[in-house]
Amino acid sequence: SKTARDVLYVVIAKRQVRDLVNLIREIDPNAFVVITDVYEVLGKGFQTRVPNLPHELMKLR
Repeated sequence: SKTARDVLYVVIAKRQVRDLVNLIREIDPNAFVVITDVYEVLGKGFQTRVPNLPHELMKLR
């Protein structure tokens, strides 16, 4: 549809997902929600993680 919609995009820790979903259901039971795993987040407010490259590469095998 060509109707304008508000979109809220958040990045949270896995341990926070259940609380956020419960809050969304309270506010708008018909809300469209997508939950996905994220490998890395960059930007203000997020800590930089330096991966252990050999360990990370072994996980890909």
